[in-house]
Amino acid sequence: MCLRAFVSFVQDLVNGAVVLLRAESIFDDCYVRAAAYYGDESLGIRIDDLTAEVSMVAVPYGHYGKADTGIHVTISSWRSVDGSVIPAAGRSSAAPVNIAVARTQAPRAGFDETILLNRAGQIA
Repeated sequence: MCLRAFVSFVQDLVNGAVVLLRAESIFDDCYVRAAAYYGDESLGIRIDDLTAEVSMVAVPYGHYGKADTGIHVTISSWRSVDGSVIPAAGRSSAAPVNIAVARTQAPRAGFDETILLNRAGQIA
C-alpha cells in the first residue's frame, strides 16, 4: 500500500469486533467499520515513523434493499475518484466524501441507491 499503513493484527480486529458487538448487544445484521489511521505523534504533514492506530464502530443495519421489489438505482452525475488523485486501495478517509455526495443525490431524486462511473464512463 502506498501509505505503508499495514495492520498486522487482523485477528485482533476480528476478536475486537466480536467483543464490540456483544458489548452493544448487536445480534442482527449490522455494519462494522474499522478505520486504521496514523496517530498524532508529531505535528506536520508526513507519514514516516508513525504508529498505525485503529478505531471501530458497529451500527445495526437491518436488511439492505427490498427483497420483494428490488432497489431502484440511478447513475450519479458524480464520478468516482481516480486512483491517481487519492489512492483507492488505501481507502482514504477523504474519498468517501465523493461517494456520500453521490448517495445523497439518489434519494432526493427518488432512488434507493446510486452507481458511480469512472472517468472513462465505466462502472467504478
